[in-house]
Amino acid sequence: MNLDGIKDKVRQVKAPPVGRADQENGSRSLADLIVRLRAADDRMRGGMRKALPLYAIAVLCWLLVLVVMTWFPPRPRPASEVLFWIVLTAIYFLLTTALLRRLRRMAKIDYTSPTRQFLAAAEQRYAFMRPEDYWVAGVGCLLLGVVAGTFVVNLMTRRYFGPEHHTLIMVLYAVSYLGLCAIGFTFTYRNWKQSQRALWFELRQMLAEFDQEEAAATQGPVNPVAAEGQDHPDHPPPCKAARPETQPPCQDRPPPSQ
Repeated sequence: MNLDGIKDKVRQVKAPPVGRADQENGSRSLADLIVRLRAADDRMRGGMRKALPLYAIAVLCWLLVLVVMTWFPPRPRPASEVLFWIVLTAIYFLLTTALLRRLRRMAKIDYTSPTRQFLAAAEQRYAFMRPEDYWVAGVGCLLLGVVAGTFVVNLMTRRYFGPEHHTLIMVLYAVSYLGLCAIGFTFTYRNWKQSQRALWFELRQMLAEFDQEEAAATQGPVNPVAAEGQDHPDHPPPCKAARPETQPPCQDRPPPSQ
C-alpha cells in the first residue's frame, strides 16, 4: 500500500466555499416553490373559470325575476320583496365582477419578477382572507341579512303566524342566518386549510428568511480584528485626551505582559 500517495490525495481534498451549499439549497427550494405555485395557480384559474358561468347565470336569473316583478307583476309585490331581489342581484353582480378582475390579475402574474415582490404577491394571493376581505364580507352579509330578514319575517308573519309572534320570528331568523354564515365560513376555512394553507405557510417562511437575509446584508460584515482588539487585554483602547474640567489627566499605561 502506497501511504505517501494516499496522503497526497488527502491533502488535495478541499472544503466547499462557505455559504455555497446554502445558496444552492435556497435556489433549489425557490425553484421548487415556483413550480408548485404555477401548478396551484393553474388549479385556481381552472376553478374560477368553472365558477364564472354559474355566477353569470345566477345574475341573469335574478335580473330576469327582478324585471318581471317590477314591470310585469302578476300581483302586487311588497316593497321588502322587491328590495330583496335587488340586493341579491347586486351581490351576485359584484361577485361576478370581482371574479373577472381576479382572473385578469392572475393572467398577468410574472414569475420572473424580483424575489421579494414575487413572494409578497404570492403570499397575499394564497392567504385565507385579508383585512379588507373581512370588511367586504361582513358588510355584504349584514346587508343581505337585513334585507332578507325584512322580507322573510314579513312573509312568515303574514302567511303562517300572527302579528303577536313577530318578535319570535325575528329572533329565529337571526339565529338561523348567523348559524348559516358560521357554517359557510367554517367550510370555506377548512377547504382553504386542506388545499392552500401549507403553500401559504411556506411562502410566509421563505419571505421571512428573505427579509432576514436582506437585513443581515445591509448591516455589513464585522471586522474581527477590531472586535478582538477591543476585548483583548493585551490591546487596550487608546487613551483619549481628557478635558481638565471633567476628567483627570491621561496616565501612561503599563506595557503588555509578555
